[in-house]
Amino acid sequence: MAWTGRKYSKGQIDRAGEALTALGKEDPAREEVIAVVDNWRACYAYPLQVIKMTLLNRAKKINPRALNAHALDVCVVRITTSEHRKFLRLRVQLRAGEGGLARESWAKCDQVTTIPKARLQYPPLGRISPPLLHAIEQRVRLALGLI
Repeated sequence: MAWTGRKYSKGQIDRAGEALTALGKEDPAREEVIAVVDNWRACYAYPLQVIKMTLLNRAKKINPRALNAHALDVCVVRITTSEHRKFLRLRVQLRAGEGGLARESWAKCDQVTTIPKARLQYPPLGRISPPLLHAIEQRVRLALGLI
C-alpha cells in the first residue's frame, strides 16, 4: 500500500483549518477545504502506524513476571462454592480436590480483583492443572472484553 505524501504547504493547511471553522455546511468551498485537511490527516497515517506497531512489538517483549516481582499487590480470581447459573459462561468449575479445595467450587472470572501480597499464604494450599488455568485465563479475557 502506498502512503500519501503532503500535497499542500503548511500555510495552505493552516488556512484550510481556519476556513473549515468559518465556512457554513452548505458552502461550495467547503469540499476543497476538506480535501486539504484530509490530505494532511492521511500524511500522518504512516508515521502513526509505525509508532503503533513499534509499541505493540515492544509491549510483547515485557515480561509480566518481572512486573509482578516489584508490585505490592497481585491480581486474583475469587473462588466460590455457590453455583450461579446466570454467570456460568464466565465461571470455571473446580472439582473437589483440585488445587487443594475440599468442595466443588467455581472460579469467578468475572470478578478479578487485587489483594496485597502480604495476604497471600505461603506455601500455597495447592495448584491447579495447566488446562484449568488456561480455561480461567480465557474466561477472564472474555469477561474483560479482550476476546
